[in-house]
Amino acid sequence: MKDGRKRLAHKAEHAVDLESSVVVGVTVQDANAGHATTMVETLMTRLVAS
Repeated sequence: MKDGRKRLAHKAEHAVDLESSVVVGVTVQDANAGHATTMVETLMTRLVAS
């Protein structure tokens, strides 16, 4: 931003059951983190929910 502050960016990730097409897990991650690192947390959300 012009006054020196930084805008925080986030991305939503979701896990989907491929057989039923139902969303089974949702997380919000920092946008600067790669999918290879954030997918572990998203998958853990799915495992805890079941």
